Amino acid sequence: MLNRQDNISDLCEQSHAMEVLAELQAGLTISRSLFGDLAEKVGLQVDELLSLLDKLLNHNILREISPVFNASGLGYISTLAAASVPEDNINDFVAYLNAMPGVSHNYGRAANYNVWFTLALPGELGNNAVFDEAFTLLRERFGLDDIISLPVKKMYKLKVNFGRNVRSGSKSLTDARRAGLPVAINEKDKQLVRLLQHGLPLCEYPFQAIADKLNEGTAVEQYTESEIIEKVKDWQAAGVIRRVAGRVRHYNLGYSHNAMMVIKLHDALVDEAGRVVASKDYVSHCYHRQRAQNWQYDLYAMIHAESQRMLDEYIAEIISELDYLDYLVLPTICEYKKQSVRYFE
Repeated sequence: MLNRQDNISDLCEQSHAMEVLAELQAGLTISRSLFGDLAEKVGLQVDELLSLLDKLLNHNILREISPVFNASGLGYISTLAAASVPEDNINDFVAYLNAMPGVSHNYGRAANYNVWFTLALPGELGNNAVFDEAFTLLRERFGLDDIISLPVKKMYKLKVNFGRNVRSGSKSLTDARRAGLPVAINEKDKQLVRLLQHGLPLCEYPFQAIADKLNEGTAVEQYTESEIIEKVKDWQAAGVIRRVAGRVRHYNLGYSHNAMMVIKLHDALVDEAGRVVASKDYVSHCYHRQRAQNWQYDLYAMIHAESQRMLDEYIAEIISELDYLDYLVLPTICEYKKQSVRYFE
């Protein structure tokens, strides 16, 4: 009998599977039948594509297919936080974090700061004081001495593409610079965001299915398919939506080794180093972050590899190209939570 990993490997070896994953990660073009358009692009019938997508989701290769929202465009601000948590308290701390809708990513890392999480809260850009209350609550509730907040100062790369046939290039850098300034969001818009962020329905006309869902139980139609499509296009043009894409579970695609590399630099050198690091295909995220009082690292990169040997080689390559480095490598020990932020919930 095949084990689970064998099933995953066989599925990924199916004709079109890796091409579909590459296209999904690069982002879909918004249209009434965006899955039909994708099917035509990769040479499948739409029912064949939908069946393949269903299998990729059920085998935990795909996490979801949904809009990637820019927090600032929805009136939120976000930060990366790190906490030093005693081992006998870590399970309760992680469970509490994971229940917070503003926490999207939560990892255990091999470092003194052993829990790293992202937190998004309603607030204005630059007003990082909104996080103070949340961190004070966490410190008091769990008796913690040290939580640091590391908000983004500049994004150099946000492009998560795993697998063969992945499109490379500078598109991620262009997308990363889009401001995503806040737009007016009314209650009707919030309803739409709440549904979109949980994933597109797997059907030929997903936006019609979303409209049907939002109109359930209403005497008068509140949403039309065309209105939703136009709203998604408008949000994408404004940078509120970065792209509509599929997000994968990279461990199940063979990327079993990853680490966050943090680098301490003089301010004048950060941009140069950020561009060099972001150019690497094996780097998915690269940010310049604000320093904390007792944590002076300011350039952050997520590095992914299929083996420890490859991970070590990638890190060595970065070090060789940036020969003035003061750095740490923080391996990922455990993935506690990884999903999109749940806005307006």
